[in-house]
Amino acid sequence: MTYQMASGMKLLLLAAALLMPAAALSDFSEFEPNHTCDSAQWVGPAQPLPLFVDGNLETVAADELPHDVDFYAFEAEPGMLLRVELDGQWSGGGTSEGLLLGLFDSGCGLLNWNDSGYYFSLDPRLFFRVPADGVFYLAATGYDDIAFDGSHISEGTYQLRLFALPEDGAVIFGRLVNAVTGEPLSGSMPPFGNACLYRCDNLGCTDWIECEHTDGMGGFVFYRDGSGEPLTAGDYAVEAGTDEIGYEPVTVGPFAVADSERYDVGDIGLWEGTVAIANVMPCADIGAEGGDCWFSFDVHFKGPGMLSALVWSTVYGIGTGSRVEETRFTAKHERTVQIPALSSRNVSFRFGVPADVAEGVSLCVEGWVSERAGSYFGTVRHEDLFCMTKRDGVFETLSPTAAARLLREAR
Repeated sequence: MTYQMASGMKLLLLAAALLMPAAALSDFSEFEPNHTCDSAQWVGPAQPLPLFVDGNLETVAADELPHDVDFYAFEAEPGMLLRVELDGQWSGGGTSEGLLLGLFDSGCGLLNWNDSGYYFSLDPRLFFRVPADGVFYLAATGYDDIAFDGSHISEGTYQLRLFALPEDGAVIFGRLVNAVTGEPLSGSMPPFGNACLYRCDNLGCTDWIECEHTDGMGGFVFYRDGSGEPLTAGDYAVEAGTDEIGYEPVTVGPFAVADSERYDVGDIGLWEGTVAIANVMPCADIGAEGGDCWFSFDVHFKGPGMLSALVWSTVYGIGTGSRVEETRFTAKHERTVQIPALSSRNVSFRFGVPADVAEGVSLCVEGWVSERAGSYFGTVRHEDLFCMTKRDGVFETLSPTAAARLLREAR
């Protein structure tokens, strides 16, 4: 039942963005200063819903920090289940690209965050219960700014949209976590947690309804069917997994949901496989003269016996300026390694970067492990290792969140 984002999904994303309605008429407009949680703009009671706020991440010099962050303060009935959307260019709510949405409690403690929504949108979405004191803060910033301190380069307009979930439909929600550590599996960071909802009948759970990436705390919420209508009573199943190979997918269900029921699936623990990639060492920055990118990573084997594995690495070039705007090639040199139980093996690779690579080109490096020595068809681990982008003549390594966003948009 696993739902994979195929190459054609990029076309669906673009089509969905073009079909999105323009920004709705706003109830409030942002005003400065509201750059910190302590100076948040007071919006007040979150009623009537929906409620819309027009905002703008103001332009500052590219090399000047901090950039703009906008905080808003709200009140609502404690325990109320709300949905908030931060709509920019992708959803037709503004001109800003690469937005990050944050949820804070009345003491300015970060409760949750997200920089993407469903598979059909790259604008953030969050679902949450109003805290016990009825006060919460929402913040709009640029992606990669998880500290919400202005460490980003995004700018432009957006619309913050706050909704109550429909009373006439069921809601199914839960959270993805690492089964061993309990850490949340975010859809915004590797391994990119995702959840898919299926309707079940006497033939099984094969009627796909919707998929979404999890939020910053691993959470997911389903409240509508594939046509946008509220979920009705019935039997459902949730399949949880990750975009990257390495975690075993898990299906929870079937379970019965009544009309208008708020059904909590709970924490879904995903187990890592017996092979892991760790201790990634990206190459150093490459100057205008070009050169070789040398990088390495560890392959860790957690199973019994001996692993005889084929290990290789590929490089994904984005925005190359060619007719198809991308390229993909294999780094030198693939190799077969022998790894005893509960041990690691460090492997290194390299690829050349010509001096004439255009400004703005990004190179993203992937690691692959096959449990069949000499065969590409026994893949047990695949991870995005790092990305670097040419700026001012130099290839510089991106932060993990910036790399994740770049790859999600490109794919």
